[in-house]
Amino acid sequence: MVMASQGGRPTPVESGGGDGTPDGMEARVKTLEDDMKEIRPDLKALRLDTAEIKGKLSGMPSAEALGQLRGRVESLPTTARLAYWQ
Repeated sequence: MVMASQGGRPTPVESGGGDGTPDGMEARVKTLEDDMKEIRPDLKALRLDTAEIKGKLSGMPSAEALGQLRGRVESLPTTARLAYWQ
């Protein structure tokens, strides 16, 4: 039985489906390795997608630039102001 420490006292660790013996260990490791073969391409795709998103975000204006643009747009004359001026 595998033991862990909790508060300085050893406590049993729940098994992940094994019976505490090395029997079947190779099959369980093989299953984990096979699962990793499926996960790795997904992880690589996520990394590429993340890099693409970062690239797109770096080309976008900052919050400060958008604030300045908003101020400029708000200072443009409206139809009512134009009518008043004429």
